[in-house]
Amino acid sequence: MDNSKNPNESLSATHTSGLAIASVVLSCLSVLVGPFGFFPGIICGHLARSECRRNPALTGAGFALAGLIVGYIFVGVTAVMLTIGILIMIGGVSSEPFVETGEKVPSVDWLPDAASNVSYYKSYRFTSYEFDISESDFIEWSRWELSPIDEPFWVARYCYFSARDTPEPGPNATDAEMRELIEERDSGEVIVTDGLYYLYEQSNGGGVWVAYDRKRARGYFHSSPR
Repeated sequence: MDNSKNPNESLSATHTSGLAIASVVLSCLSVLVGPFGFFPGIICGHLARSECRRNPALTGAGFALAGLIVGYIFVGVTAVMLTIGILIMIGGVSSEPFVETGEKVPSVDWLPDAASNVSYYKSYRFTSYEFDISESDFIEWSRWELSPIDEPFWVARYCYFSARDTPEPGPNATDAEMRELIEERDSGEVIVTDGLYYLYEQSNGGGVWVAYDRKRARGYFHSSPR
């Protein structure tokens, strides 16, 4: 009787590690279940590789390695997406708080020396300011090509974005002028009927509005990038 062993007997007894297969499957399922796939997939991959090293009868080290690679790729992608999301949230929160305001300030360093009684509202989204100045000094200061006003021109005032303030009436203001001032206060806009203006409007609603009011000897500026 031949009792010699079949040299292929040990090979036929080998089988694939279940942990290795689980690692590949779970890591690939990360597309659907996110971290509930790649975290257990990575754990199963490490356990399967250790298991295969301890037991030569087990195969599947390649599956385990594939599961680890896929799992760690999803970890990296998730980390990048979370970082981008956090940066977007931080940017959205920090873009709004910057607001600089002032009311009836004697002078500011970003306007000519001739400008006085300055009121302003500045933020990332809107900028509006107004100031007393002579027409000649306003023209000299303006970097825009001004045109004579031939119909009422509206400019958003600084108080449109903050507390509403009524423009100061002249000493001989008529009832019609007082009503106009009240209307301006309620709307947050100034109506200039005699003076100079510049207008640049963008298709998205933003633009630049500049006006000089001869009756008040006051300049107005509003811009919005939108």
